[in-house]
Amino acid sequence: MNLTTQNARGFPALIVIIALGLLVTACSSSDEIEPEPTPVATAEKGDGPRGMVLGDSAQAPDFELIDDEGNPFRLSDHHGRVIAMFFGYTFCPDICPLTLMHMSHAKEVLGDQADDALFLFVTVDPERDTPEQLHRYMARADHNAIGLTGDPDTLAQVWEDYSIAVDVEPRDDGSYLIGHSAQVWLIDPDGHLAMILPPSADGDDLANDVRWLINGSSS
Repeated sequence: MNLTTQNARGFPALIVIIALGLLVTACSSSDEIEPEPTPVATAEKGDGPRGMVLGDSAQAPDFELIDDEGNPFRLSDHHGRVIAMFFGYTFCPDICPLTLMHMSHAKEVLGDQADDALFLFVTVDPERDTPEQLHRYMARADHNAIGLTGDPDTLAQVWEDYSIAVDVEPRDDGSYLIGHSAQVWLIDPDGHLAMILPPSADGDDLANDVRWLINGSSS
């Protein structure tokens, strides 16, 4: 099985990001990370952006997938809110549960402004991540993100559009891990690709930048 994708067409800014080494991380640990809870803190309203701001932001490529309750989900139907989108999979042992924890923390930090944001978790493992599996995973971990899946061809196009590299790593026992890009995309309320947060960003960084976009990118 080869799910490796190429970088998205039409986003020259990503060449810079790749050069900085921010994109690809492998989920390769055999043990799940159990992150310690992070105390809720409030990002200062005067803080500037902490992620990479995309200068000439393009319209975010639209897609239609299936959410973790089995309903159709079209990205463009959610214009008007800031969207934070991460690509991962429910069998990931490290970066995915950590990033979902950061999303949950960011939602807490945002408080009432969380209603103006939407957190998405798009699978890179359609073979195992059915809507039912995603729903169980989100509920069990008390995540605040919406899980999205779809057929392999549709997802492969979404990965390409968002410059998500996906690389299956077979294991001796017949199972597999997936190395994948681990940036978080931020889409502004007008549906433009606004920012990218690297894998090193935490929940406070995410909350800060979501708030920055909710407030009209002015601080």
